[in-house]
Amino acid sequence: MKLGEALSLRARQAQKLDDLRGRIRANAMTQEGEEPAEDANALIEEFEVTSGEHAQLLGQLARTNASVATT
Repeated sequence: MKLGEALSLRARQAQKLDDLRGRIRANAMTQEGEEPAEDANALIEEFEVTSGEHAQLLGQLARTNASVATT
């Protein structure tokens, strides 16, 4: 993967994580007797998967940056 692609993916993943956080919060707080619009457990699972992928990508970017010789 090229650096530009990795940086673009990092930005998309960060945005997705922010969106998922908001959706989890919105579905965690509902009025008594109402059903949440989305399954909070499924959202949390998606967040965990995306977070793991994001952490892996950040590690790859850090290793790439560390290996680049500065002049």
